[in-house]
Amino acid sequence: MPTLTAEDVVVSKLLALQAARPRAKDLDDLQSIFDAGHDLNLPYLAGQMSRLDLKIPGAVKALVPEPILVLDKARRRAEKAG
Repeated sequence: MPTLTAEDVVVSKLLALQAARPRAKDLDDLQSIFDAGHDLNLPYLAGQMSRLDLKIPGAVKALVPEPILVLDKARRRAEKAG
């Protein structure tokens, strides 16, 4: 039976937060995932964020673990340089 990984849920929640009116539930879900201390597959997450052109909204940055913020920052720098 197919299931979503924690990384897939993070991606879907970040995608939902790109909407004009983000839902508090999506923020809560992200907070729960990050608080649970999942060992996230950062290369996969970075690839999905890049493929979907996902950015971490300002309201979420305080919740996001540092390694994911570093990935987001590096991707933004690469976009500006390219």
